[in-house]
Amino acid sequence: MSDTKVGIFLDADGVLWPDIGAGGILEGLAEARRRLRSLTQTLERRENVFIGVVSNQTLAARAVIPFEDFRLEVFSTFQSLLEDSLIDDFRVCFHHPSANYLPLRIDNCSCRKPSPGMIIDLIRSHALQPSHSLILGDRISDILAARNADLNEAILLLGPRMLEANISMQSKHLGSLIQFRIARDFSEFLEILKWWIKNDK
Repeated sequence: MSDTKVGIFLDADGVLWPDIGAGGILEGLAEARRRLRSLTQTLERRENVFIGVVSNQTLAARAVIPFEDFRLEVFSTFQSLLEDSLIDDFRVCFHHPSANYLPLRIDNCSCRKPSPGMIIDLIRSHALQPSHSLILGDRISDILAARNADLNEAILLLGPRMLEANISMQSKHLGSLIQFRIARDFSEFLEILKWWIKNDK
């Protein structure tokens, strides 16, 4: 591994915890802790690795929950992981182009994945290099955000909602856009991560 700090960017819904639809973040903290502990235990030198979360969260935009209540819940969840050193920082996009809650309706948002704004902000804030960074996500938007941020690697996590046929179709589409791998569960991602860090130049 090079002396440059490695950047690992993680999606939240479907990655830190199972994607159970609306409100998943409100129930996912225990599972996020379990997965992040397994991640940090995988790392030989935790101090040389930056772990960041980049998450689109649209419950408030869809007016399912009041924005301030949701914002506090989201930040409380990620702040708890931050205080336990399971992550190093996080960015959240609450916007949506067709939001029912008008203050959160933004077209062409620079932070909402697949836009790279959240990733780029963390890279700049923590002096990371895209060429030594990767993302783990469960949607095409995560993979495209990685491409748009010029990350070295993107890994697509197969969630229970994602059918093999779907992935085959998406893989064909994505193959011309960015190099990426597929992990069938979080454990397989950790195996890919160990190999990637070892071979990071």
